[in-house]
Amino acid sequence: MSYWRSSGQDAPVKCPLDRTPVSYIVPNFALRDQCNHVNRHASNAVPSAADVANLDAQLTAYNQRFSNMPRGIGQELREDIAIYRNLPVSSVQKWLINGLVIFTLLYVIFPIDLIPDILGITGYIDDAFAIIGIAIIVLAMLNSLRSSMIRNAGQH
Repeated sequence: MSYWRSSGQDAPVKCPLDRTPVSYIVPNFALRDQCNHVNRHASNAVPSAADVANLDAQLTAYNQRFSNMPRGIGQELREDIAIYRNLPVSSVQKWLINGLVIFTLLYVIFPIDLIPDILGITGYIDDAFAIIGIAIIVLAMLNSLRSSMIRNAGQH
């Protein structure tokens, strides 16, 4: 955030790896929870609640400003992966996504299908629809999480 503030704030920061504009910065929820936990136990080694709130406000300003910029599919997928990785392990969304992916993999692997795989290419159509359907559902969930993160960050 310091880099973005010092660069004039007129354009999004560029990714250090491929120099594409960064349209969304994912907050690190695990670190925030750790900071809150440690601060409750009287340690000065981590940022204070005010510092975390200030950083949240800066992230909100950045994300609201640049998240509506057109992005390529590759960038959206990278953002979705980052959102998934930063979900707390105990979150319902992470468990639901994991369950859907495991269910789909089991459906594709096991020979008992709606259309038996013995029928050749016709037998794989239901597998393809299962993979495509679950991919669409998971991506929609992650997109919804991104939108709610932007809304929720703006309310803090």
